[in-house]
Amino acid sequence: MNHPRVSIIILNWNGWKDTVEALESLYQIEYPNYQVVVVDNHSEDDSIERILEYCDGSLKVESPFFGYDPNNKPVNVLEIEEEELKNSDKGETSFSSSLESENNFGHVKNHLVLIKNRENHGFAGGNNVGMRYALKNLNPDFLLLLNNDTVVDPSFLDELLNQVGNAGIAGSKIYFYHDRDLIQSLGFKIKWSRGEMVSVGYMGRDESKSRDGSKDYGNDLDAVSGCSMLIRREVLDEIGLFNEKCFLYYEDTDICLRAKRAGFKIVCADRSKLWHKDSASSKKISGTREYYSARNLFLFMRKYAGKKEFYTFLIYFFFLKFWFTAALILLYHRETSAFGSYVKGISDGLNGRY
Repeated sequence: MNHPRVSIIILNWNGWKDTVEALESLYQIEYPNYQVVVVDNHSEDDSIERILEYCDGSLKVESPFFGYDPNNKPVNVLEIEEEELKNSDKGETSFSSSLESENNFGHVKNHLVLIKNRENHGFAGGNNVGMRYALKNLNPDFLLLLNNDTVVDPSFLDELLNQVGNAGIAGSKIYFYHDRDLIQSLGFKIKWSRGEMVSVGYMGRDESKSRDGSKDYGNDLDAVSGCSMLIRREVLDEIGLFNEKCFLYYEDTDICLRAKRAGFKIVCADRSKLWHKDSASSKKISGTREYYSARNLFLFMRKYAGKKEFYTFLIYFFFLKFWFTAALILLYHRETSAFGSYVKGISDGLNGRY
């Protein structure tokens, strides 16, 4: 049976507890032909040390989803500094030869590539570091972007590849980590008149109808979540990697729409299951979050919405959504500085400033 080669990219930033749980679930999957690349996005905690402890077997992982398996340790680690990658791009270093010199590197369940970025490049830039490395050195047929705060089903990669068909990008069926039968997403449809990403299947339970009344499991989507995104190599060869100007937010939607407009299908593989932590920290109000979410929304709409859709969106946003968000930030959270960042993000996005 043919097993396409898959390079799995996991981005870590100050999240080693989540990352090692994700890694342990990955090293227990059934699919035989994959490589794992962890990109540390210049963490400020002891993430590097903890990930290495996990790999040598001295840090055990507890999870409600699986039992810890000591038999897949140690995990042999190839550590790479970001500066070495830049030298490699100049022809000064070959990581292909480094990998070939590793004993049985093709038996991927005992190996991990750990790239250490010298600065935080954001979600887009950090993942691009891993994808560039994989494309140059690992010769994958597919790249899989996987959030570090996920736990995967043992058959998730088999099912993802079984269902991708001729699509360019495929996502998994994502459940909430803390309510394992509750669906978080089956992909997204865009409501252009409001600039909103409508999550297909959101808050549904398995085969039951979701709260939006949908049973469409996603054969004609606008986007899938960057939480689990399988991308055919040919797609990246044609349209390129993430737009690093985004830094945070909308980079996964942007790459999906670029692929779709290049003629590739976007689908959900609904038999490929994983569980995603609905992080409380991701919902906290911060200036950075408010700035990039507002700015990138307007940049995204300027780039992809039709003229009529864009003007309808502006009316909806400034007559309703802006005031709701302002009340949330100022009255509920009492974060005046975050509101200033939000307004600046709107201004920069409206004027096309990155």
